[in-house]
Amino acid sequence: MSAIVDETVAEERAVLHQSLIVNSAHSAIIFGNSESVQQILSALIDNAGKYAPAGQPIIITVQVLTQTIQLTVADQGIGIADDDKQRIFERFFRVDSARTREVGGTGLGLAIVAQLIQLNRATITVVDNQPKGSQFVIQFPQPKPQSENLSD
Repeated sequence: MSAIVDETVAEERAVLHQSLIVNSAHSAIIFGNSESVQQILSALIDNAGKYAPAGQPIIITVQVLTQTIQLTVADQGIGIADDDKQRIFERFFRVDSARTREVGGTGLGLAIVAQLIQLNRATITVVDNQPKGSQFVIQFPQPKPQSENLSD
């Protein structure tokens, strides 16, 4: 996972106005498609870059938890209203039409992210970042160790 994060962050640093801070567990291993995971991360970083102030960092964190590998992209932008959090993964949904015209985009990025998340057997949630902004939290299932018993 750290190689995917490092490569994606290096590419994103060239186009963003915000700094990118990475807190990564180098032992994190997922069973997933590396290209689609990179596409997911790139889309979430791009999205954070659109809505977060230029002087505020975007923080990417990878944690090894008991049953999952957690990837979080956090910004200190305008945040997302509770009513909109479930709808942002719908195709063509835009949170604030006045603001999104200014930012640009088609409203497809997070819908594509949601499909790629599903294909990688992961989950994604959106929570508030404190004191402001949003956190996109992806949970990848922990790889199960291979058993030597055929009955397992």
